[in-house]
Amino acid sequence: MKVLVTDDEPMVLMAVRSLFESHGHQVDVCTDGRGAVRTISGGAYDLVVLDWMLPDVEGIDVVREVRARGHGVPVLMLTSRSQSRDLVRALDAGADDFVPKQDLRPEVLLARSRSEEHTSELQSLT
Repeated sequence: MKVLVTDDEPMVLMAVRSLFESHGHQVDVCTDGRGAVRTISGGAYDLVVLDWMLPDVEGIDVVREVRARGHGVPVLMLTSRSQSRDLVRALDAGADDFVPKQDLRPEVLLARSRSEEHTSELQSLT
């Protein structure tokens, strides 16, 4: 699986990258929203792990832009926000899932990524 991880916190970025790489996935990283949009538009990703709070553009706006450009790549929002209204906003913007950073556990992140991988496979069949 080819994964793009976008986060402006170096420790989170490296931890998520290491987690996916240790499970045999190819991982690219990005630290800002505009770079994420460019990278997604230029590459074929199976999953995007995207932080909500980025220095230039909010992750939720990245999702909207990516969807507006017709990219159906599964997007898993990773954020310190945990209110149900935030979950609703992320899903309404086009995110496929939402993981609060305070609940970030490697096994949960990997399980959610597997779920998104299966969704991506099904989408490619239609």
